[in-house]
Amino acid sequence: MTRFPVYWLICLCVFSACQDSSTPPLFDLVDAETSGLLFANQIAEDDTFNILDFEFVYNGGGVAVADFNGDELPDLYFTGNTESNAFYLNRGNLQFEDITDQTKTAAANRWCSGVTVADINADGRPDLYVSATVYATGNRRKNLLYINEGNGENGVPRFSEQAGDYGIADTSHTTQAAFLDYDRDGDLDLYLVINEMDNRMIPNRYLPKKKDGSGRRNDRLYRNEGDQGDGHPVFVDATSEAGINMDGYGLGLSICDLNNDGWPDIYVTNDYVTNDLLWINNQDGTFTDRADDYFKHTAYSAMGNEVADLNNDGLDDVVALDMFPETNARRKSMMPANNYFAYINNDRYGYQYQYTRNVLQLARGPRPEGDSLPIFAETGGQAGIAATDWSWSVLAADYDFDGDRDLLISNGFPKDVTDMDFMDYNIRVGNIASREMLIPQIPEIKLANYAYANDGGAVPTFKKVTQEWGMDVPSYSNGAIYADLDGDGDLDYVVNNINDRCFLYRNNLMEQRITDEPTFVGVRLQQSDGNTAATGARVDLLDEQGQILATHYQNPTRGYLSSVSQDLYFGIGERSASSLMVSWPGGQISVHEIDNYNKVITIAGPQGSAAAGAAESMDDRPVLDSAPNLVANFGPHKDSLFIDFNVQPLLPHKLSEYGPGLAVADVNGDGLDDLYRSGSHFYAGELLLQQASGGFSPVPFEGHGKGQEELGSLFFDADGDGDQDLYLASGGSELSISSNDYLDRLLINDGSGNFELADNALPKIKNSSSCVRAADVDQDGDLDLFVGGRLAPARYPEAVDSYLMLNNGKGQFTLAQTELFEKLGLVTDALFTDYDNDGWIDLLVGGQGMPLRLFHNDGGTLSENTPQVFQDHVGWWNGLTGADFDHDGDIDYLATNFGGNHLYQQNGEDFVGLYGADFDRNGGYDLLVADRALDSMGRLKEFPHFQRKDTEKQVVMVKLVYPKHRDFGRTTMPQFLKDFPNDEVTALRANYLRSCWVENLGDGNFAFHTLPLEAQLAPLFGGVTTDLNGDGYLDIMAIGNDYGTETGGGRLDAMNGICLIYQPADKTFRPLSIQESGLYVPGNGRTLVTLRSGDQRIAVAAENQGPTRAYRLPNSPGGRWYSPQAGVSRLMLTHQNGERSVREIYLGSSFLSQVSRQVWLGADVNEVEEVMMASK
Repeated sequence: MTRFPVYWLICLCVFSACQDSSTPPLFDLVDAETSGLLFANQIAEDDTFNILDFEFVYNGGGVAVADFNGDELPDLYFTGNTESNAFYLNRGNLQFEDITDQTKTAAANRWCSGVTVADINADGRPDLYVSATVYATGNRRKNLLYINEGNGENGVPRFSEQAGDYGIADTSHTTQAAFLDYDRDGDLDLYLVINEMDNRMIPNRYLPKKKDGSGRRNDRLYRNEGDQGDGHPVFVDATSEAGINMDGYGLGLSICDLNNDGWPDIYVTNDYVTNDLLWINNQDGTFTDRADDYFKHTAYSAMGNEVADLNNDGLDDVVALDMFPETNARRKSMMPANNYFAYINNDRYGYQYQYTRNVLQLARGPRPEGDSLPIFAETGGQAGIAATDWSWSVLAADYDFDGDRDLLISNGFPKDVTDMDFMDYNIRVGNIASREMLIPQIPEIKLANYAYANDGGAVPTFKKVTQEWGMDVPSYSNGAIYADLDGDGDLDYVVNNINDRCFLYRNNLMEQRITDEPTFVGVRLQQSDGNTAATGARVDLLDEQGQILATHYQNPTRGYLSSVSQDLYFGIGERSASSLMVSWPGGQISVHEIDNYNKVITIAGPQGSAAAGAAESMDDRPVLDSAPNLVANFGPHKDSLFIDFNVQPLLPHKLSEYGPGLAVADVNGDGLDDLYRSGSHFYAGELLLQQASGGFSPVPFEGHGKGQEELGSLFFDADGDGDQDLYLASGGSELSISSNDYLDRLLINDGSGNFELADNALPKIKNSSSCVRAADVDQDGDLDLFVGGRLAPARYPEAVDSYLMLNNGKGQFTLAQTELFEKLGLVTDALFTDYDNDGWIDLLVGGQGMPLRLFHNDGGTLSENTPQVFQDHVGWWNGLTGADFDHDGDIDYLATNFGGNHLYQQNGEDFVGLYGADFDRNGGYDLLVADRALDSMGRLKEFPHFQRKDTEKQVVMVKLVYPKHRDFGRTTMPQFLKDFPNDEVTALRANYLRSCWVENLGDGNFAFHTLPLEAQLAPLFGGVTTDLNGDGYLDIMAIGNDYGTETGGGRLDAMNGICLIYQPADKTFRPLSIQESGLYVPGNGRTLVTLRSGDQRIAVAAENQGPTRAYRLPNSPGGRWYSPQAGVSRLMLTHQNGERSVREIYLGSSFLSQVSRQVWLGADVNEVEEVMMASK
């Protein structure tokens, strides 16, 4: 939620002095006897009809709301399964009368699922369309259309069932339906989501996708042909001709416009292994499924969904629900074991990646290149909404009227057949036990629904407010709606429950107001054509400058099986709203001044003129310019498939997919930057030489090895002959550490770019390394080396050695200070830097499960001098580079990290533990991962991260110590370590996973500053500092993602590259949108370098098993290139405003990267002073 204005706070303080100290809840649960809402979706199981024989028995029913009798009071309609439907007339003051019998809308002897409201015959009265399913007899499975024929006695509306007459008495096991004008001809068409359980098939089995419309769960599309002479519309089946041809277990349905072209699209969430469908309207009467193009992954057992703008950027976001629990006990009892072969089958059968958790697909605008498709980043983990257990309906609305949409989520399941203990029991006795014996053994999941308040950020995060909002009542809840049922202006909430009476939550917001300031604006749209409620219109709330404050897309079919109010509500919050812009379904646009607040405004249409395309201006062009052909000779990076989880089943991520590295230098002495991309297992590294034209051409390089996993690569003058030699650090996890492939290599340059292996130049150390960095540590005039040790194959997370190697001046290296770097940790990056400006190069080291470690250089000897603030921030660090961001004359640092969009964070606080030992005393090495989750009392505690079935793959004895999954679910990590004692446990507990910049305060003091949320969407790896906006201050470019994470949590793929502009006034960084920056690296981003091509600044970004991309950076007017002399370690810069800053010249910086030594200086730099790395 956004903050209250100051005057609100003052008033609240005064008000609170006279009231009880506790804050009244936002919602009250109205007693059913008081409201008259007595409906309960009662489902009785027996030995022939139960969850074991019919998986859909508890999929539940929906709710519809509309003013059916025209008295300005919204009425309610509930669907039942074995219970008849119910119609309740709103008599005011939240009093309802059951008029089901009078309206003849009970739909008795049918299993009804979803319900939606539309004025299908355009007579100005809302009608009801009810979806029927389950029963084998077709007549009992016909969908129902209740046409509203106006009021009878006592204001009771009359209905007649006419689905057959209209041509939509479909019998295809409909879950839900939605009306839309997909061909924009002015009337409403109909889409049906189909879901039928086929007892001959296992729904989670991978099979070739049915893409020809022949599947028995193929959805249906009906086109409205208008009045054919009978006085009402008639529909025809247009499924095939419209291209609706994909099979799926459909549950959720939203009509939306995700590409913002003004034509309605269709989003369907599918259960089980079948992928979600995103039918993009081709504007010619056909649709194309673009889910795989828009989303990088989706929810696995996707249920209800919602499409709404959650961050007020004018772009609709997508929420889809799944079944991931919040408490550790439920996770351990419910979640299946990880299975990497699901990844393999996804690729084999063409399925999209799916994970068992709620997802929030955050819209990031159009792609800056190519076909301008929308970009979505899945941020459910960072948003804090990933885990709401067995969830059904999600509804986004501004329930507290603070200006942003909050989320209400229904959940619960009467019989959890996924419970692992029950499944074990069923396997043992299921063939002989009766249903009467089995069913009582199935756990019941009766949980409170979830309420989340939106914080209003550009990257939205949500606070769980279930108790604060008065909604902490356990239930088995399914469909739900919001509407202003009592006419007070705020949104009430109604839920359809299984085996309990429905919920009516009264919103108390307007009654609790203490000011007459504008709180909301309501909008009711009307049209005079066949689409009277303007379904498919978009309404934008604008400020006085015409900027969008919020947006609504008009379609009532939302959440799960339900139809919400068609009045649109905008919370005002602290903003100053001026007008409403309506984009009508036919393409016209009209703007309307707001003259009344805190009421519903009726806008009649369509009116206005057709939308005109916006002309691109110079100011709209991105900072970076894509140069797709510049390094095209690299081709996509290749890596061999290695399943690390077969070696250590509980790895949090793969260890074999961290390349490629990138290194820049002039290797042939022509004064031009050349580029090396390191090789991977079975694939050789590649060298591109820059041509005088600025292009890059490949040269043969395969003779230097084709098998080693090269990670770190570094050009430096090893032998002092003035050219650039090449060090290749061997790493990875694919082989035994005894393999010669783990020997690093030094390739000596003949001065013309030809390289020869120097066999005896390096110590014969077999080590799985990460980075290699060079500097003159002892100031003897040659370059020494630091090589970071990354891991011990099959023994992760055991600490490994790193190495400092001193150069004898002729390119021969010997180990130095070995004890200092023995068992240093799981090093990912290192940086030679003079942090204290004493003229000696110090060493900063980062790694996984360790703090940043600082080694001070005292006259050529390194000693650890890690400050306490570093020790307090234990991360999964990836990359390090330095920059004097604040122009105070010392070096600050950019440290890339794991990010915040994952399951290791709770309420914005990070924790993940890595534990290694021979826990089961069988002579092997075991790994355990721990995180924090809620215990049975709602307290955050440290638990083993993986399920028992996963854990017993690593620690076989686990099954004997914890015979029940629920036993394992109660076991904290400290208790586990007691149950499996070992005196030699490696324990790496990380408490800070956010990418950050570390401010150098001088005198050995530092401050950590977390980068904006946009930079925490995924792990960041490569990062560079460069001036992007020409203000003389260094900004940040970074790339990331990790596709190798464990399969339960799933790929961390929300990053598309990020540019951050330094703000000197407050020492913060402002994120650029993708459209502003032009940086778009959507894949498994790893390394990032800058180089010089002609007079142009170039950035090159490499992905693991993806393309390597190039971008032209802007050259600020008056700027110039500066080429430091060999041996220069830093530049002292004097700026026009009198500030003095420092630039360090690195031989290797950030993750597996080496940028050019050539430096771009802005026009504000007056003087440059070179500082040599050696006193000589």
